[in-house]
Amino acid sequence: IHEYQAKEILKKQGIPVPEGLVIEKEEEAYNFLERFGFPIVVKAQVHSGGRGKAGLVKIVRSYGELESAIHLLVGKISHKLLLEECENVKKELYLALIIDRKVESPRIIVGKEGGIEVEDVAKEKPYSIFSQIVDVRYGLLPYQIRRLFYFLDLDPALLGDFSLICERLYRIFINMECTLCEINPLAINDNDKFSALDAKMVFDDNALFRHRDILELYDPVQDDHREIEAKKYGLNYVKLSGDIGCIANGAGLAMATMDLVKEAGREPANFLDVGGGATKDMVKEGIRIVHSDPDVKAIFINIFGGILRCDTFALGFKESVHYLHKPIVMRLSGTNSEEGLSIIKELSAPLILVRNLKEALEKLRELKY
Repeated sequence: IHEYQAKEILKKQGIPVPEGLVIEKEEEAYNFLERFGFPIVVKAQVHSGGRGKAGLVKIVRSYGELESAIHLLVGKISHKLLLEECENVKKELYLALIIDRKVESPRIIVGKEGGIEVEDVAKEKPYSIFSQIVDVRYGLLPYQIRRLFYFLDLDPALLGDFSLICERLYRIFINMECTLCEINPLAINDNDKFSALDAKMVFDDNALFRHRDILELYDPVQDDHREIEAKKYGLNYVKLSGDIGCIANGAGLAMATMDLVKEAGREPANFLDVGGGATKDMVKEGIRIVHSDPDVKAIFINIFGGILRCDTFALGFKESVHYLHKPIVMRLSGTNSEEGLSIIKELSAPLILVRNLKEALEKLRELKY
């Protein structure tokens, strides 16, 4: 969801956020300015991090600067902007809850520096970050919050407010079945009050059937149109930045396929898991979606037949072959592989069949396009 939507959730739970207004047109900004005046913060609402580095967050101090910012950001980059009052900040912190998959529990994290990528801080200044595992049977306990607070070395008078923010953020995390709840930065302003200057929330896709209200917040405008199309066919597709299209069945094999592409010195252009129960039509649509990406210069298909039999995959591939012109490396193994290969070998396609992953690695390295 967008930042402004995450902040609305925080605000409903009593976590302080700056006063703001979401706009789509320049005229809508003037009512906000009548209340708060300059300077204000203008933020593009996009589904990505690193907006500050990308120039998508701007502090504007005049009508001219505001007009320039709106013309730059609205339509071309984002269809919505968040305008916020510009707070005087004394200190910026980091606060987040994540799912720690190693211990299968929530982990609450604080950092002495906020407003920057926590991954960078973890590498450069690991001593500035502290975290604790939360046992869901008991919830986030007061002594854990005190540990986090004392690590941050804040004014003791702020402990009460900090405790409330942590408790409320944990409540959101659990009740809305999140995988990430992040306030970055959590600021202390010149009135010695906390304020969530930015917020990010990620929800467990597998739990969304219990949260129709969250589904209604979804904004498809910011998504890659291929990702939207793949969802219609029940395909798990994620666009990446490389030039080798990847198609596999099963999330684990799809991840291993991308690792193999990188080991060959190439970069994956996407993650595509057609799924164990894919039909030939799903296979056909998956191939079409990957092949239609102009960034894809070649395709690696890695199928291990199980519930999805190799002959079923081959029939879906057969229906796609009339438009295929990009080089394809294919491994087809497992259930009904002989039947599948007999179908594939009759086709006229720019295809390199391999018997194992070692051979696939060699062919990927040799690809010229």
